[in-house]
Amino acid sequence: MKRWPQVRAGLIALVLAVGLVDGCPLPVPPYDSELQREVVEAVRPVQHVVLTPFRWISRVFHVTQRWALFQVARRETFRLEVAGRRGDTWELLFRAGDGDHDTYRGLLLDARVRGAWYPADRAAHQFGPFSDWFLAKVLADHPEYAAARLQFERVVLEPAEGTVRGTGAFVMRMEKVR
Repeated sequence: MKRWPQVRAGLIALVLAVGLVDGCPLPVPPYDSELQREVVEAVRPVQHVVLTPFRWISRVFHVTQRWALFQVARRETFRLEVAGRRGDTWELLFRAGDGDHDTYRGLLLDARVRGAWYPADRAAHQFGPFSDWFLAKVLADHPEYAAARLQFERVVLEPAEGTVRGTGAFVMRMEKVR
């Protein structure tokens, strides 16, 4: 019974140490300098070896210590577009960050809804049900449209100018036809 406080203290120290190693904020390419690349390439394998015996914990319990204190947008990202088709022509209703096409801005930028379509390179698990619901709403709101489409355009953030440049490449296209 007298050993339990020592065992408990050791387990707490182990959890803290593993959390610190797991949460080590290593940058991803492109690196700012050659030195940064060398440091990351030296530290990442050590981090992997140290965490290997504990990988099952994050898989089983879905926990991690990965987060960034000062987050910055990645240079390549995605923006949502919503359009309705009248005849053979697609009419843009909403484009994230575009004041000229903001028909559903209030709804789509609401914090409770935004999590369902967060602009990333892979869809959130609720994206399918969200897109079904939202496209049905667009068609109900606009009886003149024969179809509605929701898609993400790959964009590049230009830090020097503070602008967003569309690439014309689209992913995760969802379409609903009346």
